[in-house]
Amino acid sequence: MMTLRTKTSLLLVAVAVVSVTVMGFFFLHQFESSLRQTILHGADTLSVRASAEVASFLEDSLRDTSAIASNLPAGALQQGNTAELEAYFARMLAIYPKFENGIWILDAQGRLMVDMPAFPELRGKDYSHRAYFRDTLATGRGLVADPYISSRHDQPVLTFTMPLQDAEGRFQGVLGASVILTSPRALGGLREEHYGQTGYFFIIDTARNMILHPDAERILRQDVPVGANRLLDRAIDGFEGSGETINSRGVPMLSSFRRVPGTRWILGAQQPAAETFALVAAMRWKFIGFGLISAAAAGLFGAWLLRRITRPLISLRQTALELALPETSAQAFAAAGAIAEGQRVCVPGDEICALIQAVSQLYQRLGTTLATVQGAAQDWERTFDAVQDVVFILDREQRIRRINRAAARLLQIDPAAAEGQPFYPLVHGSDQTPEDCPQQEALLKGVNLTRERLIPAFNVVFEETTSPLFDADGRPLGVVHVWRDLTERREAEEKIRLMAYSDSLTGLPNRASLKLRLGQLLAQASQTGDRVAVLFLDLDRFKQINDTLGHTAGDRFLQAVAGRLEACLRRIDTVARQGGDEFVILLPGIQAPEAVTRVAQKLLDALSEPLSLQGQILHSSGSIGIALYPEDGRDVDTLLKHADMAMYRAKDSGRNAYCCYSVSPEPEETPPRLVRMGVTEY
Repeated sequence: MMTLRTKTSLLLVAVAVVSVTVMGFFFLHQFESSLRQTILHGADTLSVRASAEVASFLEDSLRDTSAIASNLPAGALQQGNTAELEAYFARMLAIYPKFENGIWILDAQGRLMVDMPAFPELRGKDYSHRAYFRDTLATGRGLVADPYISSRHDQPVLTFTMPLQDAEGRFQGVLGASVILTSPRALGGLREEHYGQTGYFFIIDTARNMILHPDAERILRQDVPVGANRLLDRAIDGFEGSGETINSRGVPMLSSFRRVPGTRWILGAQQPAAETFALVAAMRWKFIGFGLISAAAAGLFGAWLLRRITRPLISLRQTALELALPETSAQAFAAAGAIAEGQRVCVPGDEICALIQAVSQLYQRLGTTLATVQGAAQDWERTFDAVQDVVFILDREQRIRRINRAAARLLQIDPAAAEGQPFYPLVHGSDQTPEDCPQQEALLKGVNLTRERLIPAFNVVFEETTSPLFDADGRPLGVVHVWRDLTERREAEEKIRLMAYSDSLTGLPNRASLKLRLGQLLAQASQTGDRVAVLFLDLDRFKQINDTLGHTAGDRFLQAVAGRLEACLRRIDTVARQGGDEFVILLPGIQAPEAVTRVAQKLLDALSEPLSLQGQILHSSGSIGIALYPEDGRDVDTLLKHADMAMYRAKDSGRNAYCCYSVSPEPEETPPRLVRMGVTEY
């Protein structure tokens, strides 16, 4: 007959095994379900971020292609000046290195006119069969073409296009800028990204063409038939979200699909289910081992418990209450220590269950709280130090409480060493806080303040933003003071301004700057009653220099001509390059027409001076047309047009001459007559 001790021990073993098994498998089920939802949510988050990044890349690249097309050298396309276009494309590739598959122009018939990097053997080849050429021609606007294998590098590429039109809006051709899909400068970085150990991203379009995939052999192939991946089939039909599926290779996956905005592309993020639930399988075996150990421990514990059955149950109850509802963490750990050291004895019964539940609840709350606090603190620290702007956190007395890594680099100080120091002596080298201190103003008014300011200590213009900090009761605690360096933005703005209003070859004002300047001069002249002279100068036989010495020599010749023209003029005068070998000179404040003729003759004399270029002495001349405000026109376009007409009359009269535009006093239907300067009086 079994003794009570044996029966109790067996009962405890059975209870332990059943409890551990039931709880273990229940926990595993909950853990597996929670893990599945966490992975799917993470895949959703990653796919949303990745699809937004892909869409941003496509939009930025199309915008960059539009900028390249908009800034094509004036007249180079119509004149077929491939050398000037190649030089321009080389500069654009330096600015936009992502277009490493090249930038090119197809003419109106789809033939390759110019490209960079140059492939001379492809010049003149017909690419009108390319879908991007046909679609751009049909729609009359830029687009993101479907990927294809490039004939340049035999690699999958993505092309961005812009239609080209002349001044009358006639179609001139298509500008294309192309990236290599798998390049890190394009979308290649995405195919290298992983989440988990083997999870990956891919892009497929609604026609089932694989746009991007870690397996290079699958790119631009249709190797996912209908029904091979049910979740992908739903995504192609418009579904966005996550779920479990089996991919086209028969591997169970946890996948998420998102449309790339503005495209027919679908971005997929997926992770093998085996990897996801490997931890669950490992824990299952651990629970089995733990159950066996628990069974053995339960038997030993039962024998030990029966020996101590006579111990008062009050001690056990007191311990359980201290663990379940502790006033301080110190009391809880003291109670737990008392149990571990055997100072308080437990007996089987309800009190034991209460004790187990109390300990479980305590450590669950403690673990969750610690993990949350540690995670939040780490996230805040990483975010604070990752900010590229300079950030100071100050208290009410303008002492530094925290600085981020960017501020530490700027001040060349350890962040810990900066804490507690007065802000102005440390940052500005001033012992006194100025009256217009934005930190103090933000605290007093309780508002955010933003201004641009030169910080003399660093000789840098910063955008300075100050935001007050308040406690839960609305009392001011201090401020967050942020500096954003504006140097790069200012440099970029200046570079864009120079590109928009300067001629890249000669450095003279370009056509846009010329019209703006002439409009300003006309507005001033309308107030003062002065005349403004417009001189339209065209070099004679400049094409012979390009044909005999080459375009590089022609460019140097134009630069020399620009210098000679500037040397002949006053400081208030303007010389601009209209395009090609055409220049326009603006002479404000003209009192008598004879002054204009003297300037015109001076310009012709300067051009006739011999010029040494590449070991040869060149003789040049020019033809000048003159229009005078207000006699020959009262607006920018009319004056330029009349000066241009006078210039052509000067050319017709034998070149190396100047000619003025004069409106005949005959009836209005009689066209303007052009008279050689020197015999016409204003």
